[in-house]
Amino acid sequence: MTLVKELEVKNIGIKEFRQNISKITDQVVKQKYRFIVHRKDKPVFELHPLDGKELYLDNIRKRINDARKDRALKLEDVLGLLDDRIEQGLRDIKEGRVYTVAQAKKKLKI
Repeated sequence: MTLVKELEVKNIGIKEFRQNISKITDQVVKQKYRFIVHRKDKPVFELHPLDGKELYLDNIRKRINDARKDRALKLEDVLGLLDDRIEQGLRDIKEGRVYTVAQAKKKLKI
């Protein structure tokens, strides 16, 4: 990302960008310019050349975010299972299908 800070910056309007998109793209790729595109004097996006390092880092960021989402979903699944087990345990207690430690030891002959 250091690459972006070292580039020559050009500010253009969105109309100019639309009219010259091919020429501007060539300047970004070949001459390593960075363009900030404005709509009504407010910046809306920028164009700059990508290098292999940036693409690699973007891919890593995406994989990390996907893993975080995956982990969150798995955690929700675990919590759902725990809720089910707790509810079943409460039903078992209510219906007398539980044993004290002493009763369990006696049944298991421990």
